[in-house]
Amino acid sequence: MAEAQRLDRNMDARDVVDGVRWIPAGAACRLDGRAWSDAAPYARLPDRARALVRDEVWQLSRNAAGLSLSFTTDSPQLSVRWRLTGSELALPNMPATGVSGVDLYERVTDRWRWMSIGRWPTFPVSQAQLYSGLERRPRALRLYLPLYNSVDQVEIGIVPDASIAPAAIEPARPICCYGTSIVQGGCASRPGLAYPAILSRRLDLPVLNLGFSGNARMEPALAALLCELDPCAYLLDALPNMDAAMIDACFVPFVSALRAARPRTPIVLAGHLVTTNAWFDPASARRGSEIEATFRRAVERLRVAGVEGLHLIEGPALLGVDGEDTVDGVHPNDLGFLRMAEAIAPTLCRIL
Repeated sequence: MAEAQRLDRNMDARDVVDGVRWIPAGAACRLDGRAWSDAAPYARLPDRARALVRDEVWQLSRNAAGLSLSFTTDSPQLSVRWRLTGSELALPNMPATGVSGVDLYERVTDRWRWMSIGRWPTFPVSQAQLYSGLERRPRALRLYLPLYNSVDQVEIGIVPDASIAPAAIEPARPICCYGTSIVQGGCASRPGLAYPAILSRRLDLPVLNLGFSGNARMEPALAALLCELDPCAYLLDALPNMDAAMIDACFVPFVSALRAARPRTPIVLAGHLVTTNAWFDPASARRGSEIEATFRRAVERLRVAGVEGLHLIEGPALLGVDGEDTVDGVHPNDLGFLRMAEAIAPTLCRIL
């Protein structure tokens, strides 16, 4: 038995069933992606925010998007058991593996490599064997939690005589990413393919996922909460949930509040992606063009007012021109998320 398990009962087995020793993730793993220490373990806003934000934002903040568990184990076999609080396992445009599943990566030398997913989530308790029969050696692992469901318990299953410990290296200051369903991860096929997760692996930096599906409106309450954080950069990608009037009213105050609270923190501003149905839908094309133009005017107002450290990513650069990178014309598929990450990463690399 490892020394930590001998000295700390929380590190020991919860139970051994069919040759698997189950350990609570809170004892065995480092939880990454949680912005506030006073938030519930697998939630994204602190409990006090419930009285500050709209109920829709609060409910979405219970989803585990962007949260991950980092740990090292020498177990040749790995399982996971997670308890979901939402019975809607999939969405009409997004599979259960992304909505309610888990997703495993291993750190190999200087890069993260995909390993496995938790297939076929069930309500309320899901269980999956992520790998078996591997060489017994220490592995540095990251387990992404569901994008559009909430969890209140996670356990890691290893062979009885294996060791497991939280990731030892403390993460650097994070990037704070605020935005829409797209930031939250809709409609990735698995949690590790949401573009904030891709950016985290590409840049080797933690990313806080503060995406609130359909509800990114750049409200003062959210600005105040983001001002509490001390990220290495803010990334704002809220335009798909806003119309021109909302941008005129909310964009400049929101960004100005961040700049006042964090005078030296870079602020990356993502434009409105071009929907892949815009080529045949004039209304969609007009809306996108109007929002992008209003966004540019708002950025210019900020610059005229002397707000510095703003970095603009044009909306048309976020996706390709072949129309193959969304699920429904708006929400990226896995290709779309990869393209978004590739469009945003150079700016972040340049300023960080």
